[in-house]
Parts: sequence; C-alpha cells; structure tokens
Amino acid sequence: MPELNTVPVLVDSTRNVDSETNDTEASNFRVPDGCVVLRLTVSDFVPWDNPENLISQEVERAFDTVTVVFLYILFLISAPTNIISMIAFYKQGIKERINFCMFCQSFADLSYMVFNFVFYSDRLYLEIAKGERRGMMSLFVLDNYLVGLYGFIWWSSFLTMVIACERCFCVVFPFGAQRVLKTRTMAVIILTAFVVIMAGFFVVGSRWGISCVFDPTQNTTSLMTYPREFYLQNRHIIDVLDGLVYGLILPATFDLIVIVTTVITLVKLKRMTSWRESTSSVYRDAGDCSDANADWSFCVVHFL
Repeated sequence: MPELNTVPVLVDSTRNVDSETNDTEASNFRVPDGCVVLRLTVSDFVPWDNPENLISQEVERAFDTVTVVFLYILFLISAPTNIISMIAFYKQGIKERINFCMFCQSFADLSYMVFNFVFYSDRLYLEIAKGERRGMMSLFVLDNYLVGLYGFIWWSSFLTMVIACERCFCVVFPFGAQRVLKTRTMAVIILTAFVVIMAGFFVVGSRWGISCVFDPTQNTTSLMTYPREFYLQNRHIIDVLDGLVYGLILPATFDLIVIVTTVITLVKLKRMTSWRESTSSVYRDAGDCSDANADWSFCVVHFL
C-alpha cells in the first residue's frame, strides 16, 4: 500500500479532465462518478511504475497470482478440517478447559481463513483477466473497516501459547493444574485477549482507505489505497501498534513462550518415560502409554 508521500496529487473533479490545461483533449475524457483525478507532470510516475522498485510490476503480479492460488488451496483444506475439529471438541465437551481452548483455536483459524478467502476471492480473476490487484471485495473490506479481522491470526497465536502453557503446567504440576486451571478462568483469559487483540488490530486496520482513481494519461480507472485522516492524526500511535506491538512484541513473545514451554514439557515427558520403563517391564505393552504419546504429539505440533 502506498504511503502518503509516494502518491501523486488526487484531485476531486466532475468536470472534463484537462479542461484547464489542454482544451483539445478535454472532450476525450470525463471523470467517472465517484472517482478522483490522478494529476501527473512530465517528471511524475504512477505508483505502480515506480522506478525505485526493486521488483518489476510483472514479477509482482506473478507472485500475487501464485500467492492467491496457494490461499485458495489452503482454504479448501483448512476450512473443512477446522469445522470437523470444532465439532469434535464440542462433542467431547467444551466444559473441559483443553477442549474449550482447542475449540477456540479452530474457530480462530477458520475465521481467519474465511476472511482471507473472501478478501482475495476476486483477486485471481482481476490478475489474469484485467491485470488489476484490487476489485469490489477490496473496496468492500476497506470501506467498511474490516481489515481488523486479520487480528484473528494473532488471537490464534495467543491460543497456541495458552495451550502450550496449559500442557506444560499439567505435565510439570499434574495435581496443581486441576486446582488452579479452571475452565472458567481460561475462558475469561481467552475472551479478554480476543477483545483486546481484535480491538487493537481494528485500530491498525483503519489506517487505509480506498478510492477510485482516474488516470487521464491512459484514460483508465483503478482502485488505489491511501492513508486516512484518522491515521494522519494518530500516526505515531498506530505505527507503534502496527510495527512494534503486532509486528515484533506479540509474535516474539508468543513464539518464545511456546518454545520454552514445549522444551520443558518434552524434557519432563522424557524423564517420565525413562522412569516408567526402568520401573515397570509391563509399561511397554500397557495401554497407559497412549497418554504420553498424545502429549509428545501435542508438543511436536505446537513446536512446529
């Protein structure tokens, strides 16, 4: 998305373009309703042909096309699997704290993938058929301040951290976990985090607007993003939220805690497994090893 200082002047107009500068061409162009005019001088360049860009427009479009195809495939795989997971955890009973956590994480992942799919639903057609990057879905999402729904991915990361901590606490302090970690307590923590994370990302997402732009030099219209007045008035706060909080602090904190708790859990499980094997020859054939295997699988998944 272009920054303010890289966007040429956009001038509102419903009159014939260039009527003040070139009367001979004025009759050839008329600004479409709701569009603004992209005024360019000889030394200007349109944002998508910036000579300082290291990547050409063709390469960027090819990369966008591959990315969108990957998102479509990912949605087709993740949507049904998350729905099945939600049904399974619900049937097992979401009054159990681990089932409640896993249900919420499946819901967060599903919500994120659905929003991503909707946001990019017309991108492949636009890229291939028209060579454009933004269409009606981008207009709908940005006009209605729905970019904040990307916050679901951060809520999912938070839930991954919570689940890793819960499993670690259960392995290290098996008796204390039942007394301290109540389902109601976990629900309050998770829902509070949901409100805080989503609210913050809606603030970050409100920085961008979108407008129809008319280029008189090419006699074409396109959609261009621009920084809203709200962002310009609160630029420092929003930049801190976007770049520092959501870009560095949250992912670094979540990943670090997941790694530490997973390592602790794996070490503890290894010691428990070694102790059981050394004290009981029946352990290798007994069915109670399934719990340890489940915990090992759980740790590996969260570590990945």
